[in-house]
Amino acid sequence: APEERKLVASDGAAGDAFGTSVAIAGDDWSVVAVGAPGDDGGKGAVYAFIKPSSGWWGSSQPLAIKLTADDGAAGDRFGESVAINEDGVKIVAGAPGDDDGKGAAYVLYIFPVDYQSDTWAYDSQYKLTAYDGAAGDRFGESVALVELDRPLVGAPRDDFYADNVGSVYLYDSISFLRASKLTRNISAWVNNQNSRLGSAIATGGRTIVVGAPMFRQWELGAAYVYEDDALNRREWRWTPHAEILSTLVRESAGGTELAEFAVNLSRASAKTVTLEYFTSDGTANAGSDYAAASGTLVFAPGETQKTARIKVMSDSNQESDETFTVDLKSPTNAELYLYRSRARGIIIDRAAPWPAAAPTSLAFALDLDDTPSQTLTFDVWNISGGSLDFIVSTDADWLTVSPKSESSTGATDRKTISATANVANMHAGSHTATITVSPPIAPDIEVSVSATVTGDARLAASRSSLRFALDMDDEDKQTQTRSLHVWNAGEGSLAFRVSDDADWLTLSTEFWSSDGGTDRKHMNAIANVAGLHAGAYTATITASADGVPDVEVGVYLTVTGDPRLAASESALSFALDLDDTVNTTQALTFDVWNGGEGSLDFSVSDNADWLTLSPESETSTGATDRKTVSATANVDGLYAGSHSATITISAPGADAITVSVSLTVAGNAQLATSEKALAFSLDLDDTVNTTQALTFDVWNAGSGSLTFSVSGSESWLSVPSSSETSTGGTDRKTVTATADIDG
Repeated sequence: APEERKLVASDGAAGDAFGTSVAIAGDDWSVVAVGAPGDDGGKGAVYAFIKPSSGWWGSSQPLAIKLTADDGAAGDRFGESVAINEDGVKIVAGAPGDDDGKGAAYVLYIFPVDYQSDTWAYDSQYKLTAYDGAAGDRFGESVALVELDRPLVGAPRDDFYADNVGSVYLYDSISFLRASKLTRNISAWVNNQNSRLGSAIATGGRTIVVGAPMFRQWELGAAYVYEDDALNRREWRWTPHAEILSTLVRESAGGTELAEFAVNLSRASAKTVTLEYFTSDGTANAGSDYAAASGTLVFAPGETQKTARIKVMSDSNQESDETFTVDLKSPTNAELYLYRSRARGIIIDRAAPWPAAAPTSLAFALDLDDTPSQTLTFDVWNISGGSLDFIVSTDADWLTVSPKSESSTGATDRKTISATANVANMHAGSHTATITVSPPIAPDIEVSVSATVTGDARLAASRSSLRFALDMDDEDKQTQTRSLHVWNAGEGSLAFRVSDDADWLTLSTEFWSSDGGTDRKHMNAIANVAGLHAGAYTATITASADGVPDVEVGVYLTVTGDPRLAASESALSFALDLDDTVNTTQALTFDVWNGGEGSLDFSVSDNADWLTLSPESETSTGATDRKTVSATANVDGLYAGSHSATITISAPGADAITVSVSLTVAGNAQLATSEKALAFSLDLDDTVNTTQALTFDVWNAGSGSLTFSVSGSESWLSVPSSSETSTGGTDRKTVTATADIDG
């Protein structure tokens, strides 16, 4: 399991929101900055944690420097965003609530007082504001440092071009007097109201990524990647900056040693760059401990590295570590990094603990089939006096070391470190790694590691599982895409196929060929909510190739959504026969359920006399709680031909759904009438109305054509004597029957 260190504010209180923003400095993680914008009634604070010499995972509690804005006020939310430069001395903190939401950002400096005691201190701060800022811009909601330690500050509510379109401000790295508003080239691309460009910023070298989460009127969101040549060159200047790095040197047994100070330019220049340097005493004295020196370093066009070498003298005295400094000055065609233009030379007494290791290289030979793991060892010891604590680490996931920390009391107290390589995270081919032995006050020792892996062709995947989360009610979560890489982890070339077993899952590509572990094939797995209901789903992606075992990737999908109706059928089709006097009805069933979350009461109804439903109401608690509804069609009163109806399923708060119903009725030609009886009413005393006429329809209720005649059984009843022909149930013939009172 990964090692863990929990950082907390020693004076923390409820509502501080400690951890809202975080940043870390440099490759050695020397400083961690944590924002607490709710501190002190919303004034806010930033805590700078200094890495102990024993490491983050040791028993020592890291020193924390609490930083606040000199002019802070309630609601400023100082620490809402935070960034830190590589060596940890420059911290930028955003305070987007400052001055009625105009916002501000602060550049704060801390510096190391004593490396040996892990002592750092606060130095100074500088407040940045937008030169054209307005209330509500929220300048400082995001911050970053781009190459040359130039602060970038986001103002996502800036009304440049349009309301809340947002912008980003770039500042000079030294004086902060020159601010460039990065909108001319950026906002022109996202000139859309409420885009909120600058809500998030990330940088790497000269590359900037800017977030615009509300791009296209709250629809999609966007992130934009920029290189320096994509910005206005008159505002975006890349002057080389110079730095000098501190170093350690151990006294020799006699004579002198050289303390070598690396001097670097941030980028190559087309011009010759010169830098002057000079030494100054610290606890070490020029003449007795080291040789005072000064000089000029000349960087030819294109060069970025030089070394300043200072002689260090030995003596027989047993003493504590001594220090001196080397400063850079008077640059030409370059600028100096603030707080990186001075370096410290630490002279370690020869009697002080000092590490050694052997061997300093390890070579593993592994086979995917026969030798899945291998362990090699090396020794670490203290070649001098006292006790030496050290930490051992590795930079490869296929390589582990044990123990990870030890202590040596001398040359005879060698500590054996086991390094184990495992093919679980490897492929056939050559691999390299580095094991680093880190003592508190001495140079690291690096053990180079190489591994050669052989093995037959086999499939491997970048992930053993993929997880999706979709929402039926969120238009942006109807589909989701996950990436997957598949490759041949063995030797040679391997053709393979990738497939899945779920209708809701689609793979971007099915057929591939891989020539080895470095030839990884990328594909997208896309989950789609269409046709699904709320709940959990599983599927399997299978990569297969001839002659090798399949590789399976488990797929897990969670679907959420409000209660909604779903039915197993969208249409029902009945078929009845008029001549079948036994089977005059037919029943079909379908399921209804709640396709969302929670419980849903529903009712079913229809619009046809010949159709009945049972039950007419029910309750479903989810997709697994399906309720069966029976629909029954009855041929009585119908004629041969096609009939249609609609079943409607409705529930409070949910959209109704329908099931279309069709009924086909067959049968031989047969007569049908609209009335089974006629009732006349006449009055003998009414000499005017001596007759009464009533009508009824006659038709062929079966198939084909049918000619019929009508006759009456009594003399007082008359009907038409002519015959009629009906071609079906829709061809109804009207017959008039007349009753006469005479007689």
